[in-house]
Amino acid sequence: MMGCFFTYWYILRKVKKSNVRIEDIIIWIIGVIILFIFSIVPAIPFSLANLLGFESTVNIIFFLVIFFLFIMTFLLTIRLSQTQEKLKELTHKIAIENSQVQKEMEDIQ
Repeated sequence: MMGCFFTYWYILRKVKKSNVRIEDIIIWIIGVIILFIFSIVPAIPFSLANLLGFESTVNIIFFLVIFFLFIMTFLLTIRLSQTQEKLKELTHKIAIENSQVQKEMEDIQ
């Protein structure tokens, strides 16, 4: 439970310092809230473990955390690919503009 409070405090601190956008941090806040609920009501992860066929409650929590991290990695990979494409487009535009400027400079001379 203390880990949830510390993580929540750290997330809010980073948002206030504007190091992170709120859109990027919402998934982390949801994860902290879910872990907090699991720590207050241990019957929920126990029921989930029984429902999904896990032998131990800890295993379902580890499974959910690993699944959460896979989702985050996938989303970050998508965002990285989009950023790389935008960077490539901007580089092409700058190269075209530079060649046009050089051509105009040569025409002036």
